[in-house]
Amino acid sequence: MLNVNHDTFIVGGSVLLLSHELNQCTRGAVLDSTLYMQLASGSSPPSLTEYEQWWERYRSQLNQFGWSRLQDFGSSFKPDPGSPGQVISEVLAAKVIPYLSSTYVDTIGRALTELSRLSPQSEVRAQLRQYSVAEDRGSNLTRVRSQVGIVLAGTRLIYLSFSFATSETLPDLLIEHVFRTGDIVGEIEFNGCVSVLDLTD
Repeated sequence: MLNVNHDTFIVGGSVLLLSHELNQCTRGAVLDSTLYMQLASGSSPPSLTEYEQWWERYRSQLNQFGWSRLQDFGSSFKPDPGSPGQVISEVLAAKVIPYLSSTYVDTIGRALTELSRLSPQSEVRAQLRQYSVAEDRGSNLTRVRSQVGIVLAGTRLIYLSFSFATSETLPDLLIEHVFRTGDIVGEIEFNGCVSVLDLTD
């Protein structure tokens, strides 16, 4: 259990936290629409160059599957070269906090931390790795692309995705990873949105 107020589901390459306040019908609608969005946007292993295109495809599916977008946000940044090692959720938290409340940022951070504790043999870890990690032998770079969603009472969905390339190999760890800032190639990119599900149909 990641959090006493949320249940956790893995849908394709997304980690989805559902509030206990959601009823069974709403949970089913949220999970179904999220899965369809994954399939429609072409859920495939992340390429080294197509993060923005993937996010645009995924975001465009929100309206097609009953979600009304209320807010979009995103940016990119380079890690602080003066820090010897940083944890991805902590680095992102400082950048995302202008867009999301600290409660949501903390929940995402806890989810990533707990997922990192899964056994390397876990089927969930294998599924996430399939959609979230791509290693390019030609350039010796590893691309990591992850997505976390929180669904609150009132069917409000908060999504955060992030992507970065590193020269470090990731044999076991997947999401919550203590990486060396000197190994990051280029910038860390992140995008997010806040949406509401229309259940009137």
